[in-house]
Amino acid sequence: MSFLTVSDDSGELSAVAFPEAYRNFNLILQEGELLALQVKIEERNGEKQAIINQAEQLDKIEIPKRLFIKVESDEQVRQLKMILKEFKGNSRVVLHYATTKKNSRTLRFFLNFFLYRTRRKAC
Repeated sequence: MSFLTVSDDSGELSAVAFPEAYRNFNLILQEGELLALQVKIEERNGEKQAIINQAEQLDKIEIPKRLFIKVESDEQVRQLKMILKEFKGNSRVVLHYATTKKNSRTLRFFLNFFLYRTRRKAC
């Protein structure tokens, strides 16, 4: 298990790699590495924290043409649209509505994948 601080152009965020993720990615979860991370954001003690699910070195990643995001409420859709308008990029975002099990066909926003620089915390 490892506790890290990840950062991008928007700021820093605490992150954790639980034992299985740590076993899979410990060689690349090193200070100063530029990584593409797949995370789940959770709130813990009033603070947001990234739970690391996947990590890849920048030179080994292929940016997908489409990104599917599952949404469960109109509030989530509203928040996502605000974020996507601010951080436009090259990948098409398709929203999958959990309640109707349908995908959006009209969403034309694009998303840049964020690259994170890691800073390891003492465990």
